[in-house]
Amino acid sequence: MNMNFKATTAAANNCGATFSSAKPMESGDHLKNGAISKSHTSRRNFLNKIGIAMLAAAVVFGSCSKDKNNSQLAKLDIKGAASLFIAPSGSGGTRSTTDGVNRLFKISDDGVIQEVSYLDEDGNQIEETLVPEMMYFIDNSDYFVAVFRNPNGIGSYYLVRKSDGAVFVLETTGIVVSQSSRTGGFRNSEIIVQDASKNLYFYASRVFKLDVSNPNSLTSEPVTPDTEIPYNFTVSANGDVFYSPMPIGVGHWSSPRVRKSNGGLFNVPGENHLYNSWTGLDGKIRFLGQQKTNNETYITEYPLITVNIDSSGDSVDEEILEDISVLYFQFYTHILRFNSRIVLLGNLHPNGVNILEIENASKTPRNIPAPAMSSFRIAISSNNFIYLSGNNASQQPVLFKINVATSEAKSLFTAGAYDIFAMTVSANDELTFNALRMSDGKKIIGTISSSEELKIIDEQLNSEVVVLERIQ
Repeated sequence: MNMNFKATTAAANNCGATFSSAKPMESGDHLKNGAISKSHTSRRNFLNKIGIAMLAAAVVFGSCSKDKNNSQLAKLDIKGAASLFIAPSGSGGTRSTTDGVNRLFKISDDGVIQEVSYLDEDGNQIEETLVPEMMYFIDNSDYFVAVFRNPNGIGSYYLVRKSDGAVFVLETTGIVVSQSSRTGGFRNSEIIVQDASKNLYFYASRVFKLDVSNPNSLTSEPVTPDTEIPYNFTVSANGDVFYSPMPIGVGHWSSPRVRKSNGGLFNVPGENHLYNSWTGLDGKIRFLGQQKTNNETYITEYPLITVNIDSSGDSVDEEILEDISVLYFQFYTHILRFNSRIVLLGNLHPNGVNILEIENASKTPRNIPAPAMSSFRIAISSNNFIYLSGNNASQQPVLFKINVATSEAKSLFTAGAYDIFAMTVSANDELTFNALRMSDGKKIIGTISSSEELKIIDEQLNSEVVVLERIQ
């Protein structure tokens, strides 16, 4: 079933605005972010229970707001933005709003924070009444998805072009998307992913594929059967969708399955319970198979499985990982991608951190020594470094920068100085963070340069961000 997404008059009437057809608006001049703030974590736990209305067969874009001239939202003014964040307004907004309502802000490369303006097709600022709720970012994509709520509490989803802030409007059909269906089962993995052809994929009771090649006429289609619920899906470079199916009415997962890009289905052989999966450096799907004990050596073995979907036939390759430490049940919480490496991370019990470089140029998985931490909460990466925020053995908040090639770790501030809520970093190691300053209890926004110079750029907003992401 293909779906063409266009704005409708009915949707417009629901929010009291004249609704224009979906189209890109006039141009103007935007981590792998694993940052999960404490409030964001609790938000996710809540959403995991109830799901969120999202991107159904569509990316939504109905502008329910208007100014005195009934202007339609056409563009977000993100010109000059290095990062974007959503936070309750304090005293730092350019509109001098202190009502505690979520606002959308941008941060320039030189650390200037401004509230994002909403523009009409002619580039004029309009009085926008939509409240930003969340943003979903997509690795290597030209777009991100912004979720807004109108004064009536009705949610809308906006596909936003990073280069100029142009927005594309669609209407939701009420299909539920749950944040528990993050791709690959990792806490920091994306809600929406992209294949090599730049098609987008998202979960809405089924996995949907969204064609964004012509943003004037966005089309979406379901790619997994309606007889099952897909969990922990991952998409190969070729558009093959790998997932754990739960047949409707059965109540338990079946062995992993692949919905091939040509429409066929392939059940992965073996008795494997899917915990984590990812798209490898070569574009193929990989996952850690069920751990097992060798009956002769009594050594626990961890199979690394590659799924091969090609014209010569569908198959799997299994490689036993040796001389490395793997988390019990192979349940990793975070994944970080580099140009020539893929790293998995998870907390040990009762304390400690496991860092596993599962893919690299030498094709030899290895453990990366973890810094002195009892646990981590946020993991992000630049081109060459891992950034870990968490607690040390004394339960004081710390932030470490780890050279992924040499394993050298550096502390970026004195232990106990800042308790980080969220952070994001550029490819060349310009880091922005939101944290609780332990000395006075203020919520601040700061930066740490590639030369490791820390600077506070805002302490007036005094808010914990909902989301913080680098876009340039």
